[in-house]
This record gives sequence, C-alpha cells and structure tokens, in this order.
Amino acid sequence: EDDNGNHDCDDTNNDSDDDGTPNNEDNCDSNPCQNNTPYETEVTLINSGVDSDASGSIDYRARVDRIDLKVETEDLALGQYQLVVGGTIITTFEVNSDQFELEFRDPVEPGKLDLNFEPLNQLFEIKKDNSVYLSAVLQ
Repeated sequence: EDDNGNHDCDDTNNDSDDDGTPNNEDNCDSNPCQNNTPYETEVTLINSGVDSDASGSIDYRARVDRIDLKVETEDLALGQYQLVVGGTIITTFEVNSDQFELEFRDPVEPGKLDLNFEPLNQLFEIKKDNSVYLSAVLQ
C-alpha cells in the first residue's frame, strides 16, 4: 500500500510499488492486482466545426478498486448539451462557463455520476440540437 492506504499497481501516486521497487506492469501479477491490470488513457475530442473554438478531452482510469471517467470541455457555447456514448444518451448537461466537466465513477460516490455503461471502444459525442460539436472514440 502507498502512503494513502491504496494498493499501488500504477504510477500515479508515487514512484514505487508496494515493495519499494520501481513500478512496471510486470510487478502487478500478485494480489491485489492479480487479473486486474491498471489502465489509463486520455483522448482529445475532435471539433466538428460547429463551434470552432470548442475543445475537450476524455480521461479514463481503471484501477483495482474503481474506474474513473472524466469528460472535459472548454469554450463550448453556453447552453444545454447531451453526452452520447455508443449511440445512447448518457446524460444532458448545462454549460454555463468556459470550462465544464462530467465525472463518472464505478463504484459511484457522492458528487460523481454512476459509470453504468461501457466506455472503452465507444464513440463519445457532445451534441446540441442534434448537431455534434465534439467527438472521439475512447481507446
């Protein structure tokens, strides 16, 4: 465990695994990491041209005890949008500032949305009035 009491099978919180050796995926073949390889990826959302200065990203982090997903946008025009993943509307949200983020977690915790869908290898779209503003496939 690291200083925070978390099992350390990734290198996000410190520079060594539980036994003090440098992190690498080969060290994650014993408990608590057995059969659960940590995985992280971040992708940039592609602007469709509807709102030329809008941008965003998707950050996915799978750990032994949880999965976190964050969708961030910047400079979207104010208004109501939908997050569509794999053709399914996940949530509707209101952009009322230059920066906006949606945070999902499994298991869910207060202040975050329930990650009750499979995000990997899915097309993410930020839509308003049936127009796609930002999109990307999370891989």
